[in-house]
Amino acid sequence: ETKTTRPFVRVREIHFFEEHTCQVDEAAATGRVAANLAAFARMAAAFGLPFLAIRRPEWDKFAGAYYSVALDIPIGAGRTLQIGSVHHYRENFARPYGIRFEAADGSTRYVHQTTFGLSERLLGAVLAVHGDDRGAVFPRALAPFEVVIVPIPSAAAGDLPQRTAAEVARRLEAAGRRVRLDDGPGRPGAKYYHWELLGAPLRLEIGAREAAAQQLAAVDRLGQRTVLPLGELESAVDRALDAFDRALAERAAASFRAAFSIATALADLAGSATVRQIGWCGREACGHRIEQAIDGALLGVPEGAPPVDGGAPAACIACGTTDGIRWALAGRPL
Repeated sequence: ETKTTRPFVRVREIHFFEEHTCQVDEAAATGRVAANLAAFARMAAAFGLPFLAIRRPEWDKFAGAYYSVALDIPIGAGRTLQIGSVHHYRENFARPYGIRFEAADGSTRYVHQTTFGLSERLLGAVLAVHGDDRGAVFPRALAPFEVVIVPIPSAAAGDLPQRTAAEVARRLEAAGRRVRLDDGPGRPGAKYYHWELLGAPLRLEIGAREAAAQQLAAVDRLGQRTVLPLGELESAVDRALDAFDRALAERAAASFRAAFSIATALADLAGSATVRQIGWCGREACGHRIEQAIDGALLGVPEGAPPVDGGAPAACIACGTTDGIRWALAGRPL
């Protein structure tokens, strides 16, 4: 039990959402691991979250696993957040627990097991990566309300802005959009602040001028302002939301790229403000020297291309050998 807590990141009770599978052989289990990683990649793309799948070193894998792949996201200052993992067990648990199946040829064989798990840290990562000083920023896939509509009343316009706003809400709801019509008491500016704090992707403002011109003033959560024609409401809102998601993903990708840098000497690791990409020989003794130098962890070896295109690593940063070198990552996980 931890006494130091951080919302969504380190809590007293961790709620995992897990898949546990039994496969007929190692190849099938390996295929399931690949399918899990692909599924998470699709989820991360919808959330605008760049991430790395990193194979943990032997001393940091799940106890009893053949290997563990962690899903890590950099969140600034050289820190990373693990939001999930995939484990391949081979027969390591099936044999001691007697988990077997009858094969097509009638023989009895041990299963090969896998696990894929995510936790509420995923929401913490969304807030850490996308949020800003004004509050949360949610991609449309996660936002409770994709569109918030704020009518701007005026004595001269009567109830035209309110009636127009209600019609806009009705049409967007009919088109399947998640909509909130904020027509309650309060000044428009206070409502803008409230919905920015809650991370709504798109705000539609309807005053006397907009209602008379059959137009909407649209402002996304990143501050991009456009004018949408009421006659093309549904398609125009979808285009604005798509543009917002693209801009959010591009901003996150730029931050992701800036979160990594190459280090070629142990002395460079002290006080690192980025996650460091390093040459490593794979030996545990060198891994622990790296962890001591960075005051953190050797995260492991990326499953795909490393985040920084540095060609081939020249030597192990710890021992200097040039044999069996691979790119690895070191940082300070939360």
